[in-house]
Amino acid sequence: MWARCSGRLGAFHITIVVKRTGFRSAAFVAECHKPCTAATCLLPRSLDAIEGLSMALYKYLSEERITIFEDGLIRFTQPRAFNDPFEFRPHLEKVADDEYIEKTLEEMFEGLVKERYASLSPEERSRISEYEFCGYWITNKHVVLGEIRSHVKEFRPIAENSMYEGIEENIGVLSLTECPENLLMWAHYSNSHQGFVVEFDDASPYFSRRLSDNDELRHLRKVCYEVDRPKITLTNLEGFDVFLVKGDSWKYEKEWRMLLPLNEADLIVDSNPYNIHLFKMPYESIKSVYIGCRATDRTKKELLSSIVNNENLKHIKVFQTSVSSNEFNLEFEQVCI
Repeated sequence: MWARCSGRLGAFHITIVVKRTGFRSAAFVAECHKPCTAATCLLPRSLDAIEGLSMALYKYLSEERITIFEDGLIRFTQPRAFNDPFEFRPHLEKVADDEYIEKTLEEMFEGLVKERYASLSPEERSRISEYEFCGYWITNKHVVLGEIRSHVKEFRPIAENSMYEGIEENIGVLSLTECPENLLMWAHYSNSHQGFVVEFDDASPYFSRRLSDNDELRHLRKVCYEVDRPKITLTNLEGFDVFLVKGDSWKYEKEWRMLLPLNEADLIVDSNPYNIHLFKMPYESIKSVYIGCRATDRTKKELLSSIVNNENLKHIKVFQTSVSSNEFNLEFEQVCI
């Protein structure tokens, strides 16, 4: 999809174009759709890149999601549906830096001038030769450059919104954590301890399905926590790490993420305000389940029944969670099923 902003700069009609290609950075050009490949990569945080590393990863769920043990479907959520308004929203400081603008203008300027001269009426061309016209604008190139800089700056909010919309409309996120005992996450994501936590085997092939070394999706990525919000220049952006940075107030979540294209969902459920995109995952990727300390008898019965009645879940362990008698901690006791 192309987002377009046009305006007249001196004698030239300049169009700045943003190409939204799903998840990669885009090109910003003046009358030219040549993509920018300048790369900047921040902090590689893929589990695939850390050889030999294995860890337990967990998913907090409310009791309504017991169906995961029946249909094997799990939600990948749009960033706009998250409880953090800064999700996948680095600050777009610039659309393009001065060096990029100058280089692009240098490459295209002569062609733009000749194009502009050719668009003049016969009467206008009779008053000035192409040589004189081109000479004038080449001499005054700095004027055009200044106007382009101004135009690009004005276009920044449009480009920023286009970037955010492209991500939010196309990407689903599976959020996992290293911590199964965090009291806040039990409260926030497991319906005040009435739900459950699923432990996944991060070594499962399901979590490592990159289509190529450049694939930003289909594998586990570690979230980075920073005090300062990331700032980016879009023409210098390549890769997705910058979109996996959250404020340090969230660092207690110790989050890992896997991203998938929403259009690959196995089931889409109409819902307000956001549709629910469900993806099939292998039962063998589940290692254990922790039942919340406030789970009702009905929830426990349904959960255990779903596990017992599924031949593909005979391998998993189930634990009952309870509150510690003397500390602000949770305790886990295995349940025989």
